[in-house]
Amino acid sequence: MNAWLKLAVGASARRCGIAALAVALLSGILLPRAAGQLTVGTVSGTVLDPQGASIPGATVTLVNEANGFRLPVVKSDASGDFVIPNVLPGTYTVEVTHPGFKALRRTGIAVSPGDRIGLGRLTLEVGMTTEQVTVTAEAPLLQTQSAERSQTVERALVENIPLLNRVFTNLIQTMPGVGGSAQQPSRMGDTSSYGGGNSTIMVDGVSTMDTGNNALMISVNTESIAEIKILVSGYQAEYGRSSGLQISAVTKSGTNSFHGSAFLAMRRSAWNARNKTDILNNNPKPYLREKDMGFTIGGPIGKPGGANKLFFFYSHEIDPRSGTVTGGSVVTYRFPTALERAGDFSQSRDNNGNLYPYIKDPLSPGPCSASNTSGCFKDGGVLGRIPKDRLYEPGLKILTHIANPDLVLSLHGPGAAQIKKSHHDKPADDPYYVWSGQAVGNWAVSLRHKKAMVDLTGLAKIRWRSRQSGFREARIILKLANGTWLVSDQSDPASADWREREFNVADIRWRRLDIKNVIEGDWVNNPDLSRVDEVGWTDLMVGGGSAACTRIDWIEVWGRPVPRDHQ
Repeated sequence: MNAWLKLAVGASARRCGIAALAVALLSGILLPRAAGQLTVGTVSGTVLDPQGASIPGATVTLVNEANGFRLPVVKSDASGDFVIPNVLPGTYTVEVTHPGFKALRRTGIAVSPGDRIGLGRLTLEVGMTTEQVTVTAEAPLLQTQSAERSQTVERALVENIPLLNRVFTNLIQTMPGVGGSAQQPSRMGDTSSYGGGNSTIMVDGVSTMDTGNNALMISVNTESIAEIKILVSGYQAEYGRSSGLQISAVTKSGTNSFHGSAFLAMRRSAWNARNKTDILNNNPKPYLREKDMGFTIGGPIGKPGGANKLFFFYSHEIDPRSGTVTGGSVVTYRFPTALERAGDFSQSRDNNGNLYPYIKDPLSPGPCSASNTSGCFKDGGVLGRIPKDRLYEPGLKILTHIANPDLVLSLHGPGAAQIKKSHHDKPADDPYYVWSGQAVGNWAVSLRHKKAMVDLTGLAKIRWRSRQSGFREARIILKLANGTWLVSDQSDPASADWREREFNVADIRWRRLDIKNVIEGDWVNNPDLSRVDEVGWTDLMVGGGSAACTRIDWIEVWGRPVPRDHQ
């Protein structure tokens, strides 16, 4: 969940600071600090008469077109020049007046963070001050006040470009010369001299970077972003810290009328087509469920359209996510067979199922391939077999400790006696697994660690490698510390081949399980998963001694260990 609230005070010299501070204290939020050079712009120009002579003492002010607020008045100097500093991002109208001349209004002056806008010559016509000249159509303003090369992602782009993961820094990749990732954007052609990035990202003038890897650390929701200024090169001395891009985002402020929005964006794996790799490997469709929803509201604190000096903007976003640590895709791992663990690769096969016994002997100068095996291991004349005296002894000892002696396996239900540990010789790499093919009644298998329970709250996951046939669907079972047994609503359905499946425990709903008969019961709302005693699986189906079965090769439980109480 991501929320953003901003109070904007319209005045500068007269800020209504007491009222704004009171609102902040009552709401428990923070007022924006005084704007710095990196979040505000500067507008300058020269006031002249029709003959091109300078007009000193002319009154110049900027009016925010969104909320009608007037910035403090400035006067032109003896040369007719004026500078208006600390201009917050937005679109403004400049008003110039002087006795004996018609008032001049020029609209549509866009100011971005850090901009130095030069309006050039503003010529006043002779006339009464009650008369007015309004300029509404002119050529776009050129950057003449600095050597910077910059671009701006304007409000219209922020509001209309769809984003995959709702991180506002993705928007900068729509600009030329910008590359990298949302977390570590970079200038094209740059090479960082260390492991992190070389750019700086700021929100309202405050750095949002993780100083450990120089990547984006904190991000407000995209709906609260007004615009983004990207300086690529030639920027001024006030931009420091990094040699790459200087990115400055500014959050929205309320206007003099109430405006709001609501949004909902969803992604579902059920809406996606299966990719070719998953089809060829008979993998399930990658699991993904994402939702982004929220609302915004902004306006004046006071009567809409009135002479308001305090405005607010609030943005709220909720983005629940469900997926897997592999990005929703199936990742296939190959485990060594019993022969390979003993150093015999004579029966090993490649990804196409063909024999591949070609293991290079590093001490032999000859090649090792299908066409020339002179440099391959051939212990006892068997191609692919490594002599025992050449095997790595510490590695062999590690392999003998793969089975965990602290785990206790338990079988439950009327069909428990028929559960078997099975293995097929063909194909050679078929694993040992727990097999239910001959079970004639309901069954369940659970594992208990002798030294610890497990906390399955938060980001806990359960993974296994399985293969079901018939109508079998493997489900997770848990035994809580208070003795209650649960069974998951999510399941691993039948498949033509072995595959890995990952479950996010937080996404699972649970029913009560009668462990004696292995029959599910009523729903259990919000069970306490902070102390889980046993973890296992079942398929909740009565077996018939047929070929239809549930097979589990291995199971992994990702949670926090909880020491058992000593009694």
